[in-house]
Amino acid sequence: MAIAIGHRKRYRRGLALVEMALVLPLLLMLTLGAIEYGWMMLRAQELTNIVRHAARLASLPDATNASIEAEVQSRASGTGLGTPSITISQNVASLPPGEPFTVEVRVPYTSLTQFGLLPVPERLRSEMTMAKEGA
Repeated sequence: MAIAIGHRKRYRRGLALVEMALVLPLLLMLTLGAIEYGWMMLRAQELTNIVRHAARLASLPDATNASIEAEVQSRASGTGLGTPSITISQNVASLPPGEPFTVEVRVPYTSLTQFGLLPVPERLRSEMTMAKEGA
């Protein structure tokens, strides 16, 4: 009878090892996916805040496209977003008050986990439309 009990313990240990070998990759992929998508959403929110600030500055009466682009460059490098591609729909310095304009910024997205199996975008993009202020 002692041999049967010992055999059963080894069988259970082997079964637990096989179960872990099957479940561990799935749990690891789920964990890394949650980390990666959380990181991506954080970066997207940082980009949205930069674009919101740039559009607010562009709506001021004394704003120029060059000053807006410099501000976006400064904030993007400060948050580590990389080199942004900035598009301002019109020359904000010559816009009459009340006229709408759009600021769009794109930055390359660098994956945090470098996992390869998760679909992540190559670039993050955000845009904001506001109206020019004035007297």
